[in-house]
Amino acid sequence: YYSGTVDFDPNAGTTNLTSVGGDDIFVLKLDNNSNLIWAKSMGGSSLEYGKTLVLDNSSNIYISGLYNGTADFDPSSGIYNLTPNGIFDVFISKIDSSGNFVWAKSIGGTDMDYATAIIHIDLKKDLAILKINDEDFKSLKSLPYSIQKQNADLGDEIFTLGYPRNDIVYGVGYLSSKTGFNGDSLSYQIQISANPGNSGGPVLNNNGEVIGVLSTRQAQADGVSFAVKSKNIYEFVDELKESDTSIEKLKLPTHSAIRGVQRKQQIIKVADCVFNVKAFTQK
Repeated sequence: YYSGTVDFDPNAGTTNLTSVGGDDIFVLKLDNNSNLIWAKSMGGSSLEYGKTLVLDNSSNIYISGLYNGTADFDPSSGIYNLTPNGIFDVFISKIDSSGNFVWAKSIGGTDMDYATAIIHIDLKKDLAILKINDEDFKSLKSLPYSIQKQNADLGDEIFTLGYPRNDIVYGVGYLSSKTGFNGDSLSYQIQISANPGNSGGPVLNNNGEVIGVLSTRQAQADGVSFAVKSKNIYEFVDELKESDTSIEKLKLPTHSAIRGVQRKQQIIKVADCVFNVKAFTQK
């Protein structure tokens, strides 16, 4: 992002862009010899921050970031305004290889929103690791919960937090089987009310230990859901460490700071670590 008037031609030529507000988004394209092909600007009278840029196989460009206030995401003479619901919302925009506008979308609620990226995924385990790519995000010094390495016991009382709607929702139940659907050894069957939006939420026991990650529910049976076992998280993170040395020092929490704490206080502590994740489909 940039502010004021900036020359985006890295060579002797001049290609000035001027921000509309305090900070605007820019995208530029160079050839293999660092010659400027084009430069585009998007924004409004408030603040817009580009955070992530990726290309697809057709060289279309996807930009994501944060914005507040109404902003125009069409870099041409056309207008395509988005307006956030909260202080800052996440935007995702698509332009083609020539810098022409294709679409833009806004994601967010009334609270602060952050741009994220998937850094590791395992379709068999139904797990993904997301990284918040946002300098405005302030991480916690330590996590209040731990992640259990061993299997949970049949009948263990459990609770979960998730976002089947815009507000966080608490659910309570118990572990009803040590295997998942059709005897799946990677997951548990749990008796708990779950709805779309609960997927990916932590499943914790009374000691504040994550015993699993909520994945699916059985449509034909009321209250029957499934959770990926927490020991798979350790294997999953080890796989990521092997492929990405930048996180080789990452350690999972093995001590629960909310063991023996009343449930209401456990919920308050864990809620700070549960986020409403919204995704989009490339078209």
